[in-house]
Amino acid sequence: IKGTENRFFVAFIDRAKLSERAFPFKVGDEVVTMDGQPLSEVVAKLQAEIIENVPETDKALAEVNLTNRRAARGISVPQGPVVLGLKAKGSDRVREVQLLWDYTPERVAPRSTFDTRTALGGFNQRSIFRPIMDVELANETPTPVENPFAMGSRKTFTPDLGVKVWETPKENAFHAYIYKAPDRRLVGYVRIPGYIVPDYKKAVTDFAAIVKQFEETTDAMVIDQVNNPGGSVFYLYSLVSMLADQPMKTPRHRMSVSQNEVTEAVELINKLKDVKNDEDAAKALEGQDFDGYPATYQVARFTLAYAEFIVDEWNAGRKLTRPYWIAGVDQINPAPVHYTKPILVLVNHLDFSGGDFFPGILQDNKRVTVMGTRTAGAGGYVQSIKIPNGVGVASFRTTGSLAERVSGNPLENLGVTPDVPYEFTAEDYQNNFAPYVKAVNAAVTKIAP
Repeated sequence: IKGTENRFFVAFIDRAKLSERAFPFKVGDEVVTMDGQPLSEVVAKLQAEIIENVPETDKALAEVNLTNRRAARGISVPQGPVVLGLKAKGSDRVREVQLLWDYTPERVAPRSTFDTRTALGGFNQRSIFRPIMDVELANETPTPVENPFAMGSRKTFTPDLGVKVWETPKENAFHAYIYKAPDRRLVGYVRIPGYIVPDYKKAVTDFAAIVKQFEETTDAMVIDQVNNPGGSVFYLYSLVSMLADQPMKTPRHRMSVSQNEVTEAVELINKLKDVKNDEDAAKALEGQDFDGYPATYQVARFTLAYAEFIVDEWNAGRKLTRPYWIAGVDQINPAPVHYTKPILVLVNHLDFSGGDFFPGILQDNKRVTVMGTRTAGAGGYVQSIKIPNGVGVASFRTTGSLAERVSGNPLENLGVTPDVPYEFTAEDYQNNFAPYVKAVNAAVTKIAP
């Protein structure tokens, strides 16, 4: 269920679980009540359970939680029957239907309520040298039919933007195609679901092939990055490197440091201090790349400087460093395969962390036009922490860094403001996003005259 203008509409139905006989409503029908309460009040109560951040993103998260609530997210979980009141498209009559929550109880119940005084144990976090910028919001339970509104879905709710003349196969890491725009020009479309993938090498190779195809045959590119939960910094950098023929400046971060990070930095300095070439770098880094970003001599030197910076900051008595670039990479050099024509990036309120940084980096370098709604404003990398306990907390996350854009402004709580604002309307939800498609193509025409 998605909302706009204080109204809410059916956006997706999993017919494998909810047949038309059981639920004789369609996508685009309006949801008015839940258990007799106006849906706007239900959403407001759910929003109140979320720690306040960016109001627009908080409301979008409450809409996600409306039909998909998990205790693992700290949300109260209902069970039993639920009655929805709906109005079919074009009708003012409210009809009610009773459904049942698809409830799965916890197998291991907590022994007591959470109390920070019981929090004993240690850290289990991603390395500061391979940071992750993401939010864990993706659907945990796969369904036979992929939900195009789910976080990180391969295909999103954006309809085909025109008549397709080429498309990637299903085994490709990306849903991408070339279409004929209303003005008859060829435009490339590629969906970036997130920045954590099962196989970084394959994803980078697939993306490079798409970019090469687009560069040779299209006049502009549309990157669909809505509902993006973020992910690996270096994988994100790898994709950015293929979208320009000039270096892209990166944000600097104020990073939280403890003895864990300093110990790791000292060990890395010992590994990298004698690196003289690419071969040495591969040996020192044990032949690994950085989530698709090549571990070259240059990267090794930048990482060495980064490790030395972390040690120096600790020795200077700082727990939060001065602004510095992740792994010392102050700019992303263009890859051998890259795109040189205009790019439109589609964003929304549910773009988190890496989903903030990708459009932010490209916008700061004046490489793209950003369209949609302001991103979530999760402006740094995160640390995942596991603490042995009996109170039902499997893990939690803390902010590891606070980034500042090239302008000096933070991303935290501000996100990326689109160059071309677009809020979805009731007509979008009731007419398969026809106004949105028209607006996207109008924006493409404007940036690629």
